[in-house]
Amino acid sequence: MPVTDRIVIDADPSIKKMLCEISEEHGRTMKDVVCSLIEREYTELQLIQQSKKV
Repeated sequence: MPVTDRIVIDADPSIKKMLCEISEEHGRTMKDVVCSLIEREYTELQLIQQSKKV
């Protein structure tokens, strides 16, 4: 089972509720929402790391 599926299955009930609301609002699966959040956070991390190198 992919890690994103396990994240959704194992999530705290309040997190699951938030994921469900976001996915319904945007017409996406909870897995897609989790993936996009991880990608966004990773992009932000990369920008922070790049700015520290300069």
